[in-house]
Amino acid sequence: MSKLLENTHNIIKDLEERGILLHIDSIDYPKELFISMGTNTVLDPLFSNDNPFHKGGGVPKATNWMLYGDPGAGKTTVGLDIVASIAKHDSTKEPLFISGEMSKSDMFLYCLRYPKFGKFKTLFLGELEEEEIIPSIEAIFKYGYDIVLIDSFIEVQEAIREGAYVISNKDKRNQMMSAKGSEQWLLKQMKKHNRGENDRKVWSTFIFIEQVTKGGVFVGSNKKKHLTTGTIRVSFDDPDSQEDRYIYFNKNRRGDVGIKLYFDLDSIGDVVYNIDKFNKDKEQRERNKMRRMNMKKSELDFKKAFGIAKTDEHGNLIDKDGKILLEAEAIPEDITPEKAIQ
Repeated sequence: MSKLLENTHNIIKDLEERGILLHIDSIDYPKELFISMGTNTVLDPLFSNDNPFHKGGGVPKATNWMLYGDPGAGKTTVGLDIVASIAKHDSTKEPLFISGEMSKSDMFLYCLRYPKFGKFKTLFLGELEEEEIIPSIEAIFKYGYDIVLIDSFIEVQEAIREGAYVISNKDKRNQMMSAKGSEQWLLKQMKKHNRGENDRKVWSTFIFIEQVTKGGVFVGSNKKKHLTTGTIRVSFDDPDSQEDRYIYFNKNRRGDVGIKLYFDLDSIGDVVYNIDKFNKDKEQRERNKMRRMNMKKSELDFKKAFGIAKTDEHGNLIDKDGKILLEAEAIPEDITPEKAIQ
């Protein structure tokens, strides 16, 4: 065996032993991993669809979410409302808030308006000496929190970079961690605790607030965005007047996308989601879907009537050359004109 081939086999063997190269059906995940954390709000079915182990949606375990949007739209308040609602709904869940921007007095006043935000622990990075930042984050993550809100990622990342510089100087190494290096360090910590490698053996979920420019451009690299389960935009219909706030999932590997959920911050105690408007919009989407299905059925009926297409023995729609145009399960059934025009 050549050295090149032997090296190839060794790399493959190493990847297989580490569980990086494998048949996915060989994994035996515990079903508890797929039981989502409920907020008991309308957000639950937006975060995740039903799965074989859990119904009703909720924030999935072992996932990472980017929360971004217009300045002043309510990103921090929505993020805190999500984690606080999880703890309120299930007292066994322990959230953590890492604040890279607010002081303790800021948070105190915040909690007077939203008392449930004060019911779980907050780490104030600004209160730490620089050399304490990295060991403090490592120790806190090692404890094992069910859901962690980071505000904001770029502020925490910069604090880590500065902390690493102080430590390296004390060690006489005089090395400055790069912005990319501090980002990778934090992402590595998140992935480690996604896997449940902590004292409580919980599959930690992270929601991190991301800063964007007025043009909607992310601050920092796109690596965070690509490694997330979902991205959630918090914005205004009209940024100039700052009216009609909404939440919008524009990426979600566990649930639906493209649905606006309006909310307001006028009430005391909770973020108020406009459920009536959400349900009306949902009904309109269903009607639009029905119309599209009816149009597709009419098109299929036309093609079959004029011999352009026919169904095969499996129920698939095929053309005259036998090419599948539409698989059987995708062909709409029982769609009447009366339903379509409602």
